[in-house]
Amino acid sequence: MYVVMIGRPGVGKGTQAKRLGDELRVSRISTGEMLRETIRSGGDDNQQIAASINGGNLAADDVIMKLVEKRLAEPEFEHSCLFDGIPRTVTQAVALDELLGRRNSKIEVAIEISADVEELVARILERAKIENRADDNLKAIRQRMEVYTQSTEPILEYYRERGILSTVDGSGPRDTVFARIMSCLEDR
Repeated sequence: MYVVMIGRPGVGKGTQAKRLGDELRVSRISTGEMLRETIRSGGDDNQQIAASINGGNLAADDVIMKLVEKRLAEPEFEHSCLFDGIPRTVTQAVALDELLGRRNSKIEVAIEISADVEELVARILERAKIENRADDNLKAIRQRMEVYTQSTEPILEYYRERGILSTVDGSGPRDTVFARIMSCLEDR
């Protein structure tokens, strides 16, 4: 099963994707984790990636797709994957469909986790205190919310047209949100 997790920054995609992966015994690809790992490795290209995402913008589509294609080549992703943080643009959604199509696979469900923007800003600021992430400052957070609206929200219609989009309320306790996600999958 190939599943896409979509949602604004701070909505809990990563947390829920990790738990869902454990529950379903499906490996996960997190582009956020891959990008942070790439940045830590150093180099000129990595500094450009860091400047982009630390300012609240997205990494270039071609950079993301190269990272994802490389990871998908690993045996653990042969029949299933939870995509956390990809796609973030319609271009990435199309490229991911093409990549999976070459493997005779496809995205079976796209789960949007939604929540109030101001609630999410507060969550991220709290997370910043704990994790000390450079991309978790108020200016970058506001920019990331705007980038989501402009670049990522159109993906919802892309998946809705294919009949594979489910939306869950991301507010409330983590266990409640997880139960909502599991209910979406059971309905598929």
